[in-house]
Amino acid sequence: MRYLIIPVMVFALQTACTSPGEPAKKYYSENEKAQLTFCVGMSDTIKYTATKKLNGAPKKQMVDFYSANQKNSKLNLAMVERVYNANFTSAWDYTIAFFSECANNMAGVNSERINFASYCVQNGMIAETAHAFKKSGAAKEKAYDYFKKFKSETPNKIIDNVYSKTMTRVETKLDAWKTCMSRL
Repeated sequence: MRYLIIPVMVFALQTACTSPGEPAKKYYSENEKAQLTFCVGMSDTIKYTATKKLNGAPKKQMVDFYSANQKNSKLNLAMVERVYNANFTSAWDYTIAFFSECANNMAGVNSERINFASYCVQNGMIAETAHAFKKSGAAKEKAYDYFKKFKSETPNKIIDNVYSKTMTRVETKLDAWKTCMSRL
């Protein structure tokens, strides 16, 4: 027991002696954040396509959608191919798994460091969903109810923010992502 107390006391002293003016160490480098933001964009395509697939949309419909005047159509079409070749039951979970893989491959963020960025991408997904509720004319309480399964106040704060601003779906999602990532 004595050996456990000493390292805890040393850590407490080091923490207490740190000057409040010293900046916190950044969890992700600026380059990693830029690459992770690119992964957010790709995850958006994955989530939209995965949701459509689970709702019965044929692959051709998604190919046509991403072929018609879309930026990055080759990349988006590759994402469509990936989604339609995959087996999954939750678009949300599939998107988070994709984001984690992208973070590892594109940004070099390993699985031990992905949790914070994964949390932030989910903030963006919550904001995007809240935007859909708002756009449909639904009261924000409907959005609260939809996310009550998380048993956290975070979704409600994000929903309040979405309902208080006028932004596009993409702006809403990126705002939540960037706000979350700015703390890291």
